[in-house]
Amino acid sequence: MNKRTDFDIIDEVEQIRTKNNVNWMDILRLAFRHAPEDARKLMARVNEYDGRISALLSELSRNGNVEGRKTLIEGGEIYLRQLNLDNSLTHYLSWVNDEETTSYMAIRDKYFSPTDLQTYIKSHLDRGNYLCGIFKKTDDLHLGNVLLSDIDVTMRTAVIGILIGKEHWGEGFGSDAVKLMCKYAFDTLKLHRIKAGVMEGNVGSERLFEKVGFARKEKIGDISYYIKEGE
Repeated sequence: MNKRTDFDIIDEVEQIRTKNNVNWMDILRLAFRHAPEDARKLMARVNEYDGRISALLSELSRNGNVEGRKTLIEGGEIYLRQLNLDNSLTHYLSWVNDEETTSYMAIRDKYFSPTDLQTYIKSHLDRGNYLCGIFKKTDDLHLGNVLLSDIDVTMRTAVIGILIGKEHWGEGFGSDAVKLMCKYAFDTLKLHRIKAGVMEGNVGSERLFEKVGFARKEKIGDISYYIKEGE
């Protein structure tokens, strides 16, 4: 089931508010006519509608954390959303500063402060890259990130990278995220080829890219390069 937009919720609140305004006027009329029993019945209906409104406004406030930013693409159990400077960086910061999570990444020897991470995100926004969070549909849990960068609109190529929080390793979210990003790259951006670099010894990433249709093409130094062609 797709998550409702903020405006869907606002429209429903408006409809219920309109009904409730009629209820309040009816209460006033009955009160003036000295019909307290009927007034109490209407008050019960008012309370019911107020409860529904409170639930809807609560849903709206929760949506503000994620739904206010456009979902790039979704499928299966996850959706991808481009990260920006307003996002909570709690999970991301813990991953980039975790030795095990970054053991096969270029940033493995660097410590990131919250400011460093915001600067990193901004650099990708400024360059037109797609640094996307991977989120679980059921509870909007941030699972990791997938990056589409070095986009060449002339040659129709790009580079892809993936980071999954180690608490979610082995759950299949990484391969699902790469498949979604490739679909967006080929279908929406009209790219023809996507490349991934995998450091020697990173068996998990090798299996992931092979699983989603990438083919190993060459090895330069300690980096193996995998290619996926658009259909």
